Amino acid sequence: MGLKRRSVGGAAPPGETPAPRSGAHHGWDLLAASPVLFLAIYIALMSDPDTRWQIMALELSICVAAALSTRWTVAGSVATGVLLMLLALTTDGQTRMSAFACVAPIIVAGGQGRWRLTVGLTAWYLTVLAVLEAPDLQPLNLMHAAMTWSLVLCIAVVLAAGLDRIRTQRIASEQRREAELLEQRRAIARELHDTIAHTATLTLLRATTAREHLDDKPLMTADLDFMAAACKQMTVDLRKLLAAIRGPVDQPIADEPQVSPRAALATAKVTLERAGFRPAILPDGSLDDLPPATRQALVRTITEAAANIARHGDPSKPCSLLLERTGQGVEFVATNTVCGARFRHGNGFGLLGLGERIRSLGGELNVSNNAPNWVLHARIPFGQNTEAALQ
Repeated sequence: MGLKRRSVGGAAPPGETPAPRSGAHHGWDLLAASPVLFLAIYIALMSDPDTRWQIMALELSICVAAALSTRWTVAGSVATGVLLMLLALTTDGQTRMSAFACVAPIIVAGGQGRWRLTVGLTAWYLTVLAVLEAPDLQPLNLMHAAMTWSLVLCIAVVLAAGLDRIRTQRIASEQRREAELLEQRRAIARELHDTIAHTATLTLLRATTAREHLDDKPLMTADLDFMAAACKQMTVDLRKLLAAIRGPVDQPIADEPQVSPRAALATAKVTLERAGFRPAILPDGSLDDLPPATRQALVRTITEAAANIARHGDPSKPCSLLLERTGQGVEFVATNTVCGARFRHGNGFGLLGLGERIRSLGGELNVSNNAPNWVLHARIPFGQNTEAALQ
């Protein structure tokens, strides 16, 4: 079971545009790109534009600004557009290879999912490039240049859309891995509680009640036998759980329990009687042919309810475990009286994990604690999809 922590890294959910960066970040971006922009303005305005090296320096600045857009998207894109405008003012209509650098900011912005920025850059660059190719501003020349560069920029937009789709799929994959990891952790927590923690609680209860009949050898022997068997079962459960954690992902966390609902009711009765209760156990209907997941969830529900009553209930008050089979599933109701303020609803992990297990089958678990009465009502259907509940 792969339990390595994976982080989404703050990425936006699939289909959503990442949150815009703060103004402080934009300020740093503009500060980083400003030297390139100032250099280009100086070359364009303070020098002779006919000098070859000055044009080359301006083209080099365009390439640098486009490259900066991969790190500072907004600043690099704006600098690229301004430098293209300066290039259009200082040349005579010749096609410049540096003009193709404008596709980089478009691909970067679109690949980040920032489509409003991408559309704005595309329109801006297209206008500047059309003027760059047709400085005489003749309509036919402008139209020809616009059609040519429209094709180039459309290719850039298509590439940006592909990168954005890959980014979205990667984010969705990372989120799925996070969800699977969280579900694995919850499943492990449920199994730890339902096996080791539950057995340890029963052992503690039997050890506590054993003090009351130290002179009764048969009862003392029964309690010691129970505690020995419980410790053995805890060792077996722990080994299974450790093996499942170290094993492959599709290996179940623990084997399906072989305890039947009737046996679970009998064990619950003994547990409650040892704790001083006089429980009313009322099973109804056949419980031997339940689907595996329904049977497992029912056994967990019975043992969790009995453990909660034994820990928090008032032994001098009545308690009951009622079980009924219906046409769609089984219903289980446990009632008792809370002993003083010992129990606070929602503190334990047992009921939380039990609710997750039952809801995975499409059932319901309702717990009400209207002091001093405590009622647990579980509805467990005969679901067809039972793999999730078994794992």
